[in-house]
Amino acid sequence: MMDIIRPEYYVVGTAKAGTTSLFRYFLDHPQVFVPSNKEAYFFGKYCYEDSKIETIQEYQRIFSPAKRDDKCVEVSTSYLYSKTAASEIKEYNPDAKIIIILRNPVDRAFSNYKYKLKTGKENCFNFEDAVSMEKSRISEGEPYGFHYINMGLYFNQVKRYIDIFDKENLLILLFDELKAEPELFYQNIIEFMGVESLADFNLSKRFNKSGKIRSKMLMRILNGDNIFKRLVKKIVPLDKQRQVSGLLKDLNISKKKIIMRAETKSLLKELFHDDIKKLEACIDKDLSSWLNS
Repeated sequence: MMDIIRPEYYVVGTAKAGTTSLFRYFLDHPQVFVPSNKEAYFFGKYCYEDSKIETIQEYQRIFSPAKRDDKCVEVSTSYLYSKTAASEIKEYNPDAKIIIILRNPVDRAFSNYKYKLKTGKENCFNFEDAVSMEKSRISEGEPYGFHYINMGLYFNQVKRYIDIFDKENLLILLFDELKAEPELFYQNIIEFMGVESLADFNLSKRFNKSGKIRSKMLMRILNGDNIFKRLVKKIVPLDKQRQVSGLLKDLNISKKKIIMRAETKSLLKELFHDDIKKLEACIDKDLSSWLNS
């Protein structure tokens, strides 16, 4: 009987905080195995139904190509926001190690919104309106990716993992660190995992860029069910389909920037203030730049 390979490392979020860049780093690393499609959505309730892996057999199957000595990693940004994923991961693998990346919640919310615009999934073309609709969207069961504000209330999300996992099995980093010193950021991760650094990884390349779309028609083609998309799926291997889709979506981004209103930024900073202060004490990191930017 074949040994079951369980991922030892979980990058649990947050979304729009460099997790895709880290995922690409893992894909290129000879000592690391990560399933070619990011986001398994297996643990916790938050998912997109067309992507979720339903059974434990399916979940274990995506790690079956890994070699015995590989460090196996799963990257699913819904796990930090989920109220149950931490305990489910712990039950599945008591020795699991967790990587959390946090981003200024105001910037994260706006980046998330712009990404949804880019992908054509956000039909609200004003950030302020999208924020005001959030409570009703949540009550109506909209996917977690539209919970722009709630996803940035990190304190309880992070504390769940701190309460469940041993301190030595937790690595908490900031998106600010990735931007300021990418080499040190990745060095912290590989030391945590016990693997060698990648000498030739392009640390300046950005993935999952957000922005204003050039062509709504192209975005509808990429997101919808149509003859063109079905034809591409027949030609492009399964493990390359998301990469091709991501490339086309990036090419469809206009260079024109979308700017958050100053009054909106001030209101959101006030909204997040208390949660940031509690988080700062909890993780013992200086988050003053989040409050003062």
